[in-house]
Amino acid sequence: MDPLRLRDFVEIVDGIVTGPADPDLTIVHVATHSEQIRSRSAFFALRGTRDGHQFVASALTNGAVVAVVAMGRRPADGGAAVVAS
Repeated sequence: MDPLRLRDFVEIVDGIVTGPADPDLTIVHVATHSEQIRSRSAFFALRGTRDGHQFVASALTNGAVVAVVAMGRRPADGGAAVVAS
């Protein structure tokens, strides 16, 4: 994936930032599993047989710089950017 600034990423996912964030923060990876996070990743909290919103804190601990959550969800994020979409 080509690096994306947070401001461009938010526009692509049609979301809004609900946490503190630097709009020039760079995202270089995306993941849907909190244990597959690499530095400067965006974590997508998907709902399925397990609710990915339960793993946002773990993803952030593992190096995610932003979490994409469902509108209305505000998981404990440790001060990282949260994008509601």
